[in-house]
Amino acid sequence: MTEQTRIILVLALMLTLSGVANASQLYVNETGWWHEGGAFTPDSTPIQSVVNGADAGDSIYVYGGSYTENVNVDRTLTLKGEGADVVTVTAAVMSDHVFEVTAERVNISGFTVTGAARSSGAGIYLDGVDHCIISENNCSENWYGIRLAYSNDNTLTANNCSENWYGIYLRSSSNSTLQGNIANSNNHEGIRIAFSSNSTLHGNTMSGNRWNFYIRADSRSRDGLSHYSPNIDASNTVNEKPIYYWVDQHDREIPDDAGFVGVVNSTNITVRDLVLTENYQGLMFAYTNDSRIENVTTQDNRYGIYLDRSSNNALCDNNASENYHGIYLAYSSNNTLQTNTMSENSCNFGVEGDCLSHCAQNIDTSNTVNGKPIYYWVGQQDRVIPDDAGFVGVVNSKNITVRDLTLANNAQEVLFAYTNDSRIENVTARSGGYGIYLWSSNKNVVHGNAAPDNWFGGIYLSSSSDNTVQENTASKNQYGGIVLSSSSNNNTLTGNNASNNMLWGGICLYSSSGNTMRENIVSGNREAGIYLRGYSTSGNDITCNLVCNNEKRGFHLLYGSTGNNISHNNIVENGNYNETSGGWEWQFYNDQPDDVVLGDNWWGTADEASIAAGIYDWNCDSGKGNVTYLSCLDAPSPCAPGTDEPGGFTTADALIALEIAAGSRPFDSRWDVSGDGMVTSLDALMILRAAAGGIEIC
Repeated sequence: MTEQTRIILVLALMLTLSGVANASQLYVNETGWWHEGGAFTPDSTPIQSVVNGADAGDSIYVYGGSYTENVNVDRTLTLKGEGADVVTVTAAVMSDHVFEVTAERVNISGFTVTGAARSSGAGIYLDGVDHCIISENNCSENWYGIRLAYSNDNTLTANNCSENWYGIYLRSSSNSTLQGNIANSNNHEGIRIAFSSNSTLHGNTMSGNRWNFYIRADSRSRDGLSHYSPNIDASNTVNEKPIYYWVDQHDREIPDDAGFVGVVNSTNITVRDLVLTENYQGLMFAYTNDSRIENVTTQDNRYGIYLDRSSNNALCDNNASENYHGIYLAYSSNNTLQTNTMSENSCNFGVEGDCLSHCAQNIDTSNTVNGKPIYYWVGQQDRVIPDDAGFVGVVNSKNITVRDLTLANNAQEVLFAYTNDSRIENVTARSGGYGIYLWSSNKNVVHGNAAPDNWFGGIYLSSSSDNTVQENTASKNQYGGIVLSSSSNNNTLTGNNASNNMLWGGICLYSSSGNTMRENIVSGNREAGIYLRGYSTSGNDITCNLVCNNEKRGFHLLYGSTGNNISHNNIVENGNYNETSGGWEWQFYNDQPDDVVLGDNWWGTADEASIAAGIYDWNCDSGKGNVTYLSCLDAPSPCAPGTDEPGGFTTADALIALEIAAGSRPFDSRWDVSGDGMVTSLDALMILRAAAGGIEIC
């Protein structure tokens, strides 16, 4: 134990005992516990038992040994182990914390804590408590080594938190002191400071973690700047290089030996000629303006270069490669980017924020992603994006055409912001954050595109109205194939194929009204085929669509989805078949207290009992609204695609698919029967087999 730690513990003990009469000393070994001078009490979980038998202000000394238990410390105590090299406490329940502290002014030192290896388990967990001291512990093979949540004014000193999922994690925990801790070889962050203000870090070392250091703020809230304002000096290191974390600085240059760079609320700062690796943000500007980032290489970070609420900066000649995000501009405007290279990142380039102000950037074609130029046009008219684009951003423009491109691995592949009367066609937008993203953009045509394998939505409209979304394929996206959100009203969706998406359905309408959905194929989606959610999701005309073979639900209606015309659709075999009821659970799922009225639909059967058994409403849950279907079709709706779409397959269709695969015919989503966003020889083979009656394609 260091002399500094001894002094801290003595002072803490004096504070703890002040005003507490008759504080006692208790002892623990592997077989039981006792008060000083008292009788021995045998116990199989002696640490928890001694805590239960102690009074506030008592001190507990734990002798060397191996203990298997989860300990809840619910009163003010000092727990001192004989030493982390001889005292090991292993979680009895892997999903629970080894030590969970729910009382203030608790001191824990001298233990090895391990085995809380399931999600959310911590070696030492402080839950909403203040003025605790955690020192000289070894925390390994836990989900979190040490975790603080909503806990302030605590001190973590000389702990070794290595080989966990996360080393030391502070969330919404301010005025903390971290001194002399080691956080090495963790699967995620070494030290993570999230939404926590005014913490002091001195002499901490991080190395060999997936991402060594991470500081996170909510820049959308009024507290964002305060979250970015801890006291971190250059005695903290990542991979044996100092952290330079500057707050309220001006007219300075970052030294050239930096391992992490964070610049907050500053002006005229220069960062140049560095290599930054293995941090959550390699280089971070927050609330920093009129500064320069030049000739910096970032590699193997979560974000290579990250700007948050930072404007009028120059980024020149930087290389961001093999990060998750290459260069990311969040809530930042009027930055100038020249000759930056982004390659082999999962998301090379991206912009986030209110696009009215934050999408205004100065980015020319000297910037490249995977060797292709960025086209970022602001205030343009009557132009066509060149066919060599690696990223497309169009802001405050009109009559722009984007066509015949393949784009991948950006935060958005095509971004339209405040752009109207334009056209996106025959674009493949894949493996990004969003495929095609429209923000406050109206009267555009999105036609014949493929948007597979994106994280959020394949085609995503936010606050965008009067657009035509036609004959696109959106498949295998994480959050929705085609999504209309935030009052995206009066759009027309026709002839699209939204299949095999994960969450939010094949087509999702979120707080959007007056839209027309017709002749779309929505199949094989995990959560729902068509998902209506959010208040004011009303007045939509959803007719003549094929909704089939979705894993959980055909239609899913959530709070406030009322007054929609849902009729003449083919709703077939969604959910699981219930042999007892003879219905598919669930063809239609009314997950709201409002009543719903349906028109004429084909449910794959004319048997009304089976139809009723496939509808989830007040008959299944009295808290849900009633679903009334006026009548049911006794055969498939002739205006909707059939379950053999893109149907009536013949050998000629297989030849057409081969021509599309070879590039001699334009892409058409009707021939993408595999739902992967492309037409390949596999689709041609499937169509040929369908034409011969060998398989059935939905």
